[in-house]
Amino acid sequence: MKICFTAKGKEISAPMEESFGRSPYFLFYETSSGNVETLENPYLESQGAGIKVASLVAEKGARVVVTGRVGPKAREALKRLGIQVITGSWSSVEEALRTGNLGEIS
Repeated sequence: MKICFTAKGKEISAPMEESFGRSPYFLFYETSSGNVETLENPYLESQGAGIKVASLVAEKGARVVVTGRVGPKAREALKRLGIQVITGSWSSVEEALRTGNLGEIS
């Protein structure tokens, strides 16, 4: 399964970005292999960024988004796309992977 993390940098050690739509980077973690793919947010400055990013996340094959917060329109778009959202506060993507209760992903 592929999990999308919002991040302030390109590495797994990067700080988590609190905002889904305005995240500078997305780290896509493949649970079966441990591989990480980094993508710069092409919609960072766009109006309606959250909805556009939701579609991008779906295109990349992620089934789960881990972030600080998601706006209501983006949350609804993710729900329609069948993508689970986990929100919380972590210092880094690495910490979220380690302590984010990701074992509870359905």
